[in-house]
Amino acid sequence: MIYKERLAVGEILSACWGYEQTNWDFYQIVKISDKSIWLREIESESKPCNYMSYEVKPVKDKFKEDSKVIRKTIKNYIKLNDFQFLDHYNNGNVLIETKYY
Repeated sequence: MIYKERLAVGEILSACWGYEQTNWDFYQIVKISDKSIWLREIESESKPCNYMSYEVKPVKDKFKEDSKVIRKTIKNYIKLNDFQFLDHYNNGNVLIETKYY
């Protein structure tokens, strides 16, 4: 669930996806209006923590080289695409990502 009153320029949002693995993508708000937000995907850092598992966290202001600005309508959810919904990222929290390759 997205809390509109918490949205601000610079805030990081996260999205989880994957089939038989867990992947995390991170987006930073670059502009906001009453009904829309504009986002850019940012880089993340990861380090191994267990077999095929990694601790991952976003790197604020480090936009992916090929990332484009994405505009999304603000509701009580923000749908990024057919398989990802954005959520508030709690700064400092490490998330677990799994990879089988």
